[in-house]
Amino acid sequence: MGQTGPIHFLNLEYFFRIIYDWLLGAHAPTLGPWLTHLWLVVTELAYVAAAVGLAFFVYATMLLYRIRKEEEEIMEEKAEEMRRSAVKPQPTRFEHITELMASANVNDWRQGIIEADVMLDEVLAAQGYLGATLADKLEQAGEHLATINDAWDAHRVRNEIAHQGSKYELTERVARGTIARYESVFHELGVA
Repeated sequence: MGQTGPIHFLNLEYFFRIIYDWLLGAHAPTLGPWLTHLWLVVTELAYVAAAVGLAFFVYATMLLYRIRKEEEEIMEEKAEEMRRSAVKPQPTRFEHITELMASANVNDWRQGIIEADVMLDEVLAAQGYLGATLADKLEQAGEHLATINDAWDAHRVRNEIAHQGSKYELTERVARGTIARYESVFHELGVA
């Protein structure tokens, strides 16, 4: 192939030369000082903008730090609240059951035993024992609970109350013994 000449349709040097000649040629005496002044103004504005941007960045960083600190405090409070509520929601409930058992009314005793049984079901579920009924959960917990026999005995009394209703003759001795069994299981599970 033959040698080709320079490409004239995209000659950047030519365009830059035209701009240079125009700025420093005929307009040089009037345009030079104006461009210098314009450049100084643009530079000063850039410094001001950079200072404002830096100040805004510092302010935003400090604000973000303070917000994160407040969020951490709130999250710690919420976590502490959750720990407190997860560890001790039952004592208030068990106190209610104890108040029912302190009554002279047999129906309060029945209600106290039924509520203690529901509480035991929920505590075992929270501890990871699965099953459709409390009996299923007690079967799973059997190896792990020293008070499993107390739990079964108390649950049997609850079943008698639930199935026979007011026909079941609940004596004070049986009621107090049943609640004492529930209480021993709750103590072992760490909720009473």
